Amino acid sequence: MFSRALDMSVWPLLLWLVHAVRTDSIVTQWPDVVDVTVGNSVTLKCSVMELYSPCSSVAWLRTYPENTSLSKTDTSKVAMHSSSHGWTEVCSAVISSQTVEDSGMYYCVVVQGKFAHIGNGSRVIVKDPTVSPVVEVISPASSSASVVPLQCLVTGVLQTQVEVYWIIDGQQVMGHTRWTHSENTEFIINQVMLSAEEWQSRPACACVVEYGREVFNKTLQQPGSCSVCRVVKLLYVALASISALLTCIIIITKLALWIRNKQK
Repeated sequence: MFSRALDMSVWPLLLWLVHAVRTDSIVTQWPDVVDVTVGNSVTLKCSVMELYSPCSSVAWLRTYPENTSLSKTDTSKVAMHSSSHGWTEVCSAVISSQTVEDSGMYYCVVVQGKFAHIGNGSRVIVKDPTVSPVVEVISPASSSASVVPLQCLVTGVLQTQVEVYWIIDGQQVMGHTRWTHSENTEFIINQVMLSAEEWQSRPACACVVEYGREVFNKTLQQPGSCSVCRVVKLLYVALASISALLTCIIIITKLALWIRNKQK
């Protein structure tokens, strides 16, 4: 059986090798991304036509990014189905009674003897309709260092439910994401590093959080970089200059009238 074919400890390495060596998978898997609400079911499918293998040789694996592990899905929640259309064998996995903890990447794996073929993966996002991610951007304490770290803090959701990245001067930067928790609160932290020169150029920085079809973002405001504040300041200076000019014109006009009246 599948559990005897390969030791589970080799799966992370196997998964990395498959995606590093080849870009096209023999095992075609869909949908790429699906989001559902808590309590509903989701159906994942994969085609094993090129392998001429039955669905009985298929297993479904799930990744756990918080501890970088890969394991079989909970068989009590996954119902396996198959359908044949000519030479096409489509294998399905129906995951029922979804909870937010069921979010993650799922892979269709076909085992042939001592060899395994892994699908392209399906990302499942299970959402609680009463919860939304909270995004905060942490400004660096000092900009005098040679490297300036920017941190985006996301709470209210699990790491498997969201994708976090940065938009810096219009360019997408993935950054490094890590997960931690404190007093029953889970934190997702995404960090990017800018050079002192990049930071001093005052780039436009925004942290973006994709939560299924929803997108949340938070812009980092550097000290003195408030565009509204600059506009108000310029407007104030302009009004002050105009007022001073009008005052000078009035004084000069009155002085000219006084001199003319004296000459008469």
